[in-house]
Amino acid sequence: MRKNIFGKLFALSACCVLSASLLAGCGGSDSSSSKKETTSEKTTSSEATSAEDTSSEATSAEDTSSEATSAEDTSSEATSEEASGDFDVRDLEPYCSYSYMGVSNEYENFFYYLTFDENSENAMFCLLDNKAEEYAIYVGETTYEEDEDGNAFLTITNDDGSAFRLAYAYDEEKDVYYLDLGEDIGTGTVAECEASEVLDSIGKIVENGTQITLA
Repeated sequence: MRKNIFGKLFALSACCVLSASLLAGCGGSDSSSSKKETTSEKTTSSEATSAEDTSSEATSAEDTSSEATSAEDTSSEATSEEASGDFDVRDLEPYCSYSYMGVSNEYENFFYYLTFDENSENAMFCLLDNKAEEYAIYVGETTYEEDEDGNAFLTITNDDGSAFRLAYAYDEEKDVYYLDLGEDIGTGTVAECEASEVLDSIGKIVENGTQITLA
Protein backbone atom coordinates (compact mmCIF):
# COMPACT_ATOMS: atom_id res chain seq x y z
CA MET A 1 0.00 0.00 0.00
CA ARG A 2 2.72 2.48 1.03
CA LYS A 3 4.78 1.41 -1.95
CA ASN A 4 1.90 2.23 -4.26
CA ILE A 5 1.40 5.63 -2.59
CA PHE A 6 5.12 6.43 -2.78
CA GLY A 7 5.13 5.23 -6.37
CA LYS A 8 2.23 7.51 -7.27
CA LEU A 9 3.83 10.47 -5.45
CA PHE A 10 7.09 9.86 -7.26
CA ALA A 11 5.33 9.68 -10.62
CA LEU A 12 3.39 12.86 -9.83
CA SER A 13 6.59 14.66 -8.83
CA ALA A 14 8.27 13.54 -12.01
CA CYS A 15 5.38 14.86 -14.06
CA CYS A 16 5.57 18.22 -12.29
CA VAL A 17 9.29 18.47 -12.87
CA LEU A 18 8.87 17.54 -16.54
CA SER A 19 6.09 20.09 -16.99
CA ALA A 20 8.23 22.78 -15.37
CA SER A 21 11.09 21.87 -17.69
CA LEU A 22 8.86 22.07 -20.73
CA LEU A 23 7.50 25.45 -19.63
CA ALA A 24 11.03 26.72 -19.04
CA GLY A 25 12.01 25.46 -22.49
CA CYS A 26 9.11 27.30 -24.10
CA GLY A 27 10.00 30.47 -22.26
CA GLY A 28 13.63 30.21 -23.39
CA SER A 29 12.53 29.80 -26.99
CA ASP A 30 10.46 33.02 -26.84
CA SER A 31 13.38 34.91 -25.31
CA SER A 32 15.76 33.67 -27.98
CA SER A 33 13.29 34.64 -30.70
CA SER A 34 12.89 38.07 -29.15
CA LYS A 35 16.67 38.53 -29.08
CA LYS A 36 16.91 37.53 -32.75
CA GLU A 37 14.17 39.99 -33.67
CA THR A 38 15.92 42.79 -31.71
CA THR A 39 19.23 41.98 -33.41
CA SER A 40 17.49 41.98 -36.81
CA GLU A 41 15.92 45.37 -36.05
CA LYS A 42 19.30 46.77 -35.07
CA THR A 43 20.84 45.42 -38.28
CA THR A 44 18.05 46.93 -40.39
CA SER A 45 18.43 50.25 -38.56
CA SER A 46 22.18 50.15 -39.14
CA GLU A 47 21.66 49.45 -42.86
CA ALA A 48 19.16 52.32 -43.10
CA THR A 49 21.65 54.66 -41.43
CA SER A 50 24.36 53.46 -43.81
CA ALA A 51 22.04 54.09 -46.77
CA GLU A 52 21.33 57.62 -45.50
CA ASP A 53 25.07 58.27 -45.11
CA THR A 54 25.67 56.99 -48.67
CA SER A 55 22.88 59.23 -49.98
CA SER A 56 24.33 62.18 -48.07
CA GLU A 57 27.79 61.51 -49.51
CA ALA A 58 26.32 61.28 -53.04
CA THR A 59 24.49 64.59 -52.55
CA SER A 60 27.68 66.16 -51.22
CA ALA A 61 29.60 64.87 -54.26
CA GLU A 62 26.96 66.34 -56.60
CA ASP A 63 27.16 69.70 -54.81
CA THR A 64 30.95 69.65 -55.06
CA SER A 65 30.73 68.80 -58.78
CA SER A 66 28.22 71.62 -59.30
CA GLU A 67 30.48 74.10 -57.49
CA ALA A 68 33.46 72.95 -59.58
CA THR A 69 31.46 73.40 -62.80
CA SER A 70 30.36 76.86 -61.67
CA ALA A 71 33.98 77.77 -60.89
CA GLU A 72 35.05 76.59 -64.36
CA ASP A 73 32.31 78.67 -65.98
CA THR A 74 33.38 81.71 -63.97
CA SER A 75 37.01 81.08 -64.90
CA SER A 76 36.01 80.76 -68.54
CA GLU A 77 34.12 84.07 -68.40
CA ALA A 78 37.07 85.77 -66.71
CA THR A 79 39.47 84.38 -69.34
CA SER A 80 37.20 85.60 -72.11
CA GLU A 81 37.04 89.10 -70.64
CA GLU A 82 40.84 89.20 -70.20
CA ALA A 83 41.36 88.05 -73.80
CA SER A 84 39.28 90.91 -75.10
CA GLY A 85 40.84 93.40 -72.71
CA ASP A 86 37.36 94.27 -71.39
CA PHE A 87 36.83 96.03 -74.73
CA ASP A 88 33.42 95.94 -76.37
CA VAL A 89 33.62 96.65 -80.11
CA ARG A 90 29.98 97.75 -80.10
CA ASP A 91 31.08 100.84 -78.18
CA LEU A 92 32.81 102.00 -81.38
CA GLU A 93 29.62 102.23 -83.44
CA PRO A 94 28.96 105.92 -82.60
CA TYR A 95 32.46 106.71 -83.91
CA CYS A 96 31.88 105.06 -87.30
CA SER A 97 29.73 107.52 -89.24
CA TYR A 98 32.68 107.81 -91.66
CA SER A 99 34.94 104.77 -91.91
CA TYR A 100 38.25 104.20 -93.68
CA MET A 101 40.75 101.37 -93.86
CA GLY A 102 44.00 100.70 -95.69
CA VAL A 103 47.59 99.49 -95.53
CA SER A 104 51.03 100.92 -94.97
CA ASN A 105 53.13 102.02 -97.90
CA GLU A 106 56.30 100.69 -96.30
CA TYR A 107 55.25 97.69 -94.16
CA GLU A 108 53.01 95.09 -95.73
CA ASN A 109 52.00 93.73 -92.31
CA PHE A 110 50.67 97.13 -91.07
CA PHE A 111 46.96 97.85 -91.44
CA TYR A 112 45.24 101.14 -90.60
CA TYR A 113 41.66 101.87 -89.53
CA LEU A 114 40.34 105.41 -89.16
CA THR A 115 36.77 106.47 -88.34
CA PHE A 116 34.91 109.65 -87.37
CA ASP A 117 31.59 110.38 -85.72
CA GLU A 118 28.91 112.42 -87.50
CA ASN A 119 30.44 115.80 -86.57
CA SER A 120 34.08 114.64 -86.76
CA GLU A 121 34.48 115.74 -83.16
CA ASN A 122 35.49 112.24 -82.07
CA ALA A 123 37.50 109.65 -83.93
CA MET A 124 39.04 106.22 -83.70
CA PHE A 125 42.40 105.14 -85.06
CA CYS A 126 43.68 101.57 -84.95
CA LEU A 127 47.01 100.21 -86.15
CA LEU A 128 47.42 96.45 -86.57
CA ASP A 129 50.76 94.72 -86.90
CA ASN A 130 49.48 91.53 -88.48
CA LYS A 131 52.82 89.74 -88.25
CA ALA A 132 53.39 90.39 -84.54
CA GLU A 133 49.67 90.13 -83.76
CA GLU A 134 49.86 93.45 -81.91
CA TYR A 135 47.59 96.44 -82.16
CA ALA A 136 47.23 99.98 -80.86
CA ILE A 137 43.89 101.71 -80.65
CA TYR A 138 42.90 105.27 -79.76
CA VAL A 139 39.29 106.33 -79.34
CA GLY A 140 38.10 109.71 -78.16
CA GLU A 141 37.98 113.43 -78.67
CA THR A 142 39.80 114.87 -81.67
CA THR A 143 41.95 117.97 -81.97
CA TYR A 144 42.82 119.44 -85.38
CA GLU A 145 45.93 121.53 -85.93
CA GLU A 146 47.81 123.03 -88.84
CA ASP A 147 51.41 124.19 -88.86
CA GLU A 148 52.95 127.14 -90.72
CA ASP A 149 53.60 125.02 -93.79
CA GLY A 150 49.96 124.01 -94.04
CA ASN A 151 50.44 120.47 -92.81
CA ALA A 152 47.38 119.17 -90.96
CA PHE A 153 47.57 117.12 -87.77
CA LEU A 154 44.99 115.07 -85.95
CA THR A 155 45.29 114.15 -82.27
CA ILE A 156 43.02 111.52 -80.71
CA THR A 157 42.88 111.38 -76.90
CA ASN A 158 41.74 108.28 -75.02
CA ASP A 159 39.64 108.44 -71.89
CA ASP A 160 42.72 107.54 -69.83
CA GLY A 161 44.56 110.62 -71.13
CA SER A 162 46.89 108.84 -73.55
CA ALA A 163 46.95 110.37 -77.03
CA PHE A 164 48.23 109.78 -80.53
CA ARG A 165 49.07 112.44 -83.10
CA LEU A 166 49.28 111.85 -86.84
CA ALA A 167 49.69 114.01 -89.92
CA TYR A 168 47.07 113.67 -92.62
CA ALA A 169 45.92 115.05 -95.94
CA TYR A 170 42.40 114.53 -97.27
CA ASP A 171 41.65 114.03 -100.95
CA GLU A 172 38.02 115.08 -101.25
CA GLU A 173 37.67 113.91 -104.85
CA LYS A 174 38.84 110.37 -104.10
CA ASP A 175 37.53 110.41 -100.52
CA VAL A 176 40.78 109.02 -99.14
CA TYR A 177 43.15 110.04 -96.37
CA TYR A 178 46.91 110.03 -96.75
CA LEU A 179 48.44 109.35 -93.36
CA ASP A 180 51.94 110.02 -92.06
CA LEU A 181 52.52 108.20 -88.78
CA GLY A 182 56.20 108.91 -88.40
CA GLU A 183 59.41 107.22 -89.41
CA ASP A 184 58.88 104.05 -87.37
CA ILE A 185 55.33 103.40 -88.51
CA GLY A 186 55.45 104.92 -91.97
CA THR A 187 52.82 106.33 -94.28
CA GLY A 188 49.67 104.85 -95.70
CA THR A 189 46.44 105.46 -97.53
CA VAL A 190 43.00 104.65 -96.14
CA ALA A 191 39.91 104.56 -98.35
CA GLU A 192 36.25 104.74 -97.46
CA CYS A 193 34.58 101.49 -96.44
CA GLU A 194 31.56 100.18 -94.57
CA ALA A 195 31.48 100.62 -90.79
CA SER A 196 30.76 96.91 -90.41
CA GLU A 197 34.07 96.07 -92.11
CA VAL A 198 35.99 98.11 -89.57
CA LEU A 199 34.04 96.76 -86.59
CA ASP A 200 34.40 93.14 -87.70
CA SER A 201 38.13 93.57 -88.29
CA ILE A 202 38.76 95.29 -84.97
CA GLY A 203 36.67 92.67 -83.16
CA LYS A 204 39.00 89.94 -84.42
CA ILE A 205 42.08 92.06 -83.73
CA VAL A 206 41.10 92.70 -80.11
CA GLU A 207 40.16 89.07 -79.54
CA ASN A 208 43.38 87.57 -80.88
CA GLY A 209 45.99 90.29 -80.57
CA THR A 210 48.00 92.00 -77.87
CA GLN A 211 47.40 95.69 -77.23
CA ILE A 212 50.37 98.05 -77.29
CA THR A 213 50.88 101.79 -76.97
CA LEU A 214 52.37 103.90 -79.75
CA ALA A 215 55.11 106.29 -78.68
